[in-house]
Amino acid sequence: MKSLRSLIISLLLLVASSSSVLAHAIHATHSTGGVVVYASFTDAIPAAGVFVSVFAPGETTRFAKGKTDRNGCFCFKPDKAGEWDVLVADRQGHRLQIKVAVDSSLLAEKTKDEVGGWPVKMQKILAGLALIALFFGCFGLFKRRRKGACEE
Repeated sequence: MKSLRSLIISLLLLVASSSSVLAHAIHATHSTGGVVVYASFTDAIPAAGVFVSVFAPGETTRFAKGKTDRNGCFCFKPDKAGEWDVLVADRQGHRLQIKVAVDSSLLAEKTKDEVGGWPVKMQKILAGLALIALFFGCFGLFKRRRKGACEE
């Protein structure tokens, strides 16, 4: 009688512990397809950890959000064809919104590299202004020296 009771208790404990183990299992698979966005700065350094928001065609609510990985990559799997909006932004003011065309087989069409954000445009504008200032500064210095040479 005592051995039957201990056998029943042992079986109950075994069943209770095995069901809790199965309840916490995780499964993972991988698939092909989807869209991979590569983000990098102008000096080809991967934009790791920058924020990404994805908007489906014709939708105002965000489809997906997250951050790029250490290689500057962010992946998502579209669920309908059309032109998807992808917004990439960091905390330093760099921001770029690109359009990703997805065909009827839910694959992204290859697009050209895009560069955006105020910092890149401002660098070009400032570089141009600096060149103009350098030219006029050198011209003024040359004119001043020449004028001083004539007076001697």
